[in-house]
Amino acid sequence: MRRGMHLDRQDPFAEVDLWVNYRMQETPQNLVIRAFGRHDITLHIDDGCMGGGEEFKGDPKIQSDAYYYFYKVAEAHFSTSRLGVFHHAYISSLISNNGVLGLTFASPDDVSDGDDIFIIGNEIRDIASDRDDITEDVLLAHVFMHELGHNLGLVPEGFKPVPFEGIDSYYYASYRSCMNYNISLIELIDYSDGSRRTTSGGHDFDDWGHIRLRRVATKWDVVE
Repeated sequence: MRRGMHLDRQDPFAEVDLWVNYRMQETPQNLVIRAFGRHDITLHIDDGCMGGGEEFKGDPKIQSDAYYYFYKVAEAHFSTSRLGVFHHAYISSLISNNGVLGLTFASPDDVSDGDDIFIIGNEIRDIASDRDDITEDVLLAHVFMHELGHNLGLVPEGFKPVPFEGIDSYYYASYRSCMNYNISLIELIDYSDGSRRTTSGGHDFDDWGHIRLRRVATKWDVVE
């Protein structure tokens, strides 16, 4: 899906690199793009259409140290000219030992200093194949949007910007967001908008009102 750019603010861009056979297809891309589009935000995903989106091959065991391998991929294949513009997603064939579907390399400061997306593709594929209520496309879109949300400033307590009442919210049921850790919402591809009432008479956290479109990595801190 191709959309026009907003000239008055920074559109979010994301390059998606991948391990062989773990491509982010057009369907999950469009699910996320449309979620942003409903809020007049144009998300651009480069799966190769803009010169990025590389496919890596070889022994999958070299990915076993996720942090080390991700930064080596970034250092070798992610153009420095894209720093400060593109978020960097990498879809791997790793299987998590603790059920984690994605990781974000988050910086504990307000101006991102190396935070990017890491998605564990094999675990997503396995979960989707074992369930009748979710497809691989929907689950991949959900995880992608969740990790991108961290990049855009929706981060746990202890990171900036704070305070954040979403991920650690006590209002589990009313907080309808893909950022919610507290209840299973793996079919949801959206952030909350603060419109839902809580049991105390307040409202859920407004994710869309707090995302920071200009928050994107400006340098690499490569792990040696």
